[in-house]
Amino acid sequence: MEIASPPPAPPSEEEVAGYYGGVPGRPRLVARSNAATEPWSMKSNTFEPIGQHPLVLLWNGSTGPLWRDILKALEETEWITIDIFRIGYESKGNPVKLLVTVEQGSTNWLAGWVVATKCRDVLREYGIMDVEVEFKEGQGRITDFCAVAQDELPMDMY
Repeated sequence: MEIASPPPAPPSEEEVAGYYGGVPGRPRLVARSNAATEPWSMKSNTFEPIGQHPLVLLWNGSTGPLWRDILKALEETEWITIDIFRIGYESKGNPVKLLVTVEQGSTNWLAGWVVATKCRDVLREYGIMDVEVEFKEGQGRITDFCAVAQDELPMDMY
């Protein structure tokens, strides 16, 4: 596991348990690519559809080069779904996040952070400079705003 910059401190148990506090089932945070630059707040995160954003054009269709590169970054991760939402503390206009759901207990915070930053680097290579990546534990999608499950992808995608 190659780390380009020093990892941030691991999230506290309070952050792990409370980060998605407003989400049904209260999924647990594993890692987030902006952990070093964005402090956690105890406010409940809200989720909303992304609406118009440059990522939508590159993401929809799930067969393009961005998809392939994200899947390559995730190849050693036991992921379940990849979702794209606006996630934040406001009711509207929150930042766009790529949210990867992993099997419970399959990924520790450091491995999750490394892969989350790899995924963020892939997004930057495609000119998507304002999207961060988060990993959560869970059983599947939060909603179908813009999501894909691993078992829905064509076998030649990964």
